[in-house]
Amino acid sequence: MRKLIVVVLFIVALSMSFSSQASAAYMGVVTGRWPSLNMTYAFDQSCQLPYRRAAIDFGIQAWQRWLPASTWAETSFNAAWLRMLCFEDGLIPGSGNTMASVLAYPAGPFNTTSWLWTFAYAVVEFGNYTWVGDDSEIITTHEIGHAFGLIDGTGGLMSQGDWQTAPYDPLLGIPVPNQWQIDAISEVYGVPTHTLDAVSRTTTQTTETEATVTTVVVVIETKTETAQEVTITVTTETTVTDVPEFPLPLLIMLVALTVASIVVRGKKRNANCRS
Repeated sequence: MRKLIVVVLFIVALSMSFSSQASAAYMGVVTGRWPSLNMTYAFDQSCQLPYRRAAIDFGIQAWQRWLPASTWAETSFNAAWLRMLCFEDGLIPGSGNTMASVLAYPAGPFNTTSWLWTFAYAVVEFGNYTWVGDDSEIITTHEIGHAFGLIDGTGGLMSQGDWQTAPYDPLLGIPVPNQWQIDAISEVYGVPTHTLDAVSRTTTQTTETEATVTTVVVVIETKTETAQEVTITVTTETTVTDVPEFPLPLLIMLVALTVASIVVRGKKRNANCRS
């Protein structure tokens, strides 16, 4: 019975502590923090391939843009807070079906006052499938977001692949995090929040095409006084994109001239055969 009372009291105290912190914007959004926003990073040898390094550098530059208070410096691998590790396997070995992940290692116990871990370093892992397709820059930027303690969210950069309809950064051309995620990180570090420059994606409508079918009938009289009827079907397409329409009378005239030329050549061929 005494143990049950202790457990109940612990849960109540925990709930009161959580409630006292509930006004914080980062609650349930950010799971940990770094000692500061003076970020350090490093690449292992396999990440030094130009296309891999370029995609990871892109992600770093994106977060520097979204968190202007942050600074980024490359250092030695064992001294870096963010340690980039690339695998030749498509998926990260031993991770099941994971293409990229972040393993953050805390510097101490969970802080029940701030409700955050304090990170010592994080290993940011990329399987070889990261570089397949056109989303490598989005994937690397997404994983760096996890390194800031962000969890997967709904919509935006931190969603799990739902990027086609997410608002995007007009300068970088990739989905942005949600504004409330930037606000949460800013509150954790006590810096002014940055308003994202985001553009909403408009639904692309399929251009409708109207097809006009014109039938041109040309009657040709030959020397044998028999009429040969030639039917030519001409299809012109008019789209809604304000492309000038090819004048139909001119099209008919060109078709008629082409047919007449064919007939003249045929008559000459027949004349040569008879002679």
